[in-house]
Amino acid sequence: MEIAELFVRLGVKGASETKTALTSTKNTLGEVSTSALAAKAAIVATIYAVERLMSTSANAGNGLQQFSDLTGLSAEQLQRYQFAARQAGATNENLTSSIKGVQSAITNMLLGKGQPEAL
Repeated sequence: MEIAELFVRLGVKGASETKTALTSTKNTLGEVSTSALAAKAAIVATIYAVERLMSTSANAGNGLQQFSDLTGLSAEQLQRYQFAARQAGATNENLTSSIKGVQSAITNMLLGKGQPEAL
């Protein structure tokens, strides 16, 4: 009986230590899970930001290419004009639309559609 009592006592004493160890492990794994979730959220946010940046860059590039094709001016010339316009307090969009309007009026005159009404 003494051997059986020894194992019972070891089992009871070992059970409380095992319970403490398992509780500690559970808490640690919970913290790891929370950290992993935060890392996943940060990665998703970074991917979304890069996607938005790429989309905006592509749209800007397409806009510059369309402007160049329409007006015959290079993208570099447009950017120089836009810089000068910003120094004077105008926006890039206003300058671009003004240049496109002038180019459209010139094209219409060359096609024989007459002068713009303002002239």
